[in-house]
Amino acid sequence: QVASFNDMAEQEQAEIDSSVVQLAQMRKMQEAVEAQKEAGEVRAIPSYDNSGILMRELYQILANTNEYTVDFSAATSREVFLQNSEKKIEEEFLKLTEKLGADKEPLKTICGKLDACDRDLALAMKYLYVTAPYSDLVNYSFEDIKDFAGHGLFLYNHLERVHALQEEMFLNYILDHRVNEEEVLPCRTLFWNALKDRIEGKNAKDAAIEVNYWCAEEATYHSGDDRTLPALTVYRRGYGRCGEESVFLVNALRSVGIPARQVYVPRWSH
Repeated sequence: QVASFNDMAEQEQAEIDSSVVQLAQMRKMQEAVEAQKEAGEVRAIPSYDNSGILMRELYQILANTNEYTVDFSAATSREVFLQNSEKKIEEEFLKLTEKLGADKEPLKTICGKLDACDRDLALAMKYLYVTAPYSDLVNYSFEDIKDFAGHGLFLYNHLERVHALQEEMFLNYILDHRVNEEEVLPCRTLFWNALKDRIEGKNAKDAAIEVNYWCAEEATYHSGDDRTLPALTVYRRGYGRCGEESVFLVNALRSVGIPARQVYVPRWSH
């Protein structure tokens, strides 16, 4: 317990130290902005620190200042997968290849295509493969799974509230391509394009409500007892039973970077 407490104290102190440094750098940046503004200069803001978080904070400061621009070309951000998760994902994927055979299909094709992906996309794909049922490797193409992985990384890199999520939350409730045992059909990019203007400028709570309204507009309830339909099918035909409506909603929420999963209840009213 003493060792655990000491570790926690060290982590908290490291976070405090990091925040102090960032605040000091922000002050320097703001002073530079004011000096350039008073001098009438129009140029990119000098980068004292190119961390993604710091540059995004600076961008907020300059959001209403049209005469200044921020150069993000050299900016870096924290990695999607922390070191511990990367190691675990790689270990689990290695076990998968050893069990099913990396020289046999479908893993032979999957591994070949993974080699052509960048680090984050390859890790995202491997995460989805090691957490999915084996049937997903056979039933769905590499491109089908890649659509979910690519969109998840897009959200992580473009939405601050997604970037700020705990890793476990992002992996399980935004990146994950499965909600239930439905057929896997790419839909997240389509839903994002339909929803991005409706949620622009809204906080997460208001955005979730807006997504719910959109889902209610696009699909209504209709009873059924067949296998749970995928979100894309519910969207295209305009109706689904309760479980299918929730699959539709969860995918729509994840498509705009709002963590979501299904929750079952013992009784409900349609």
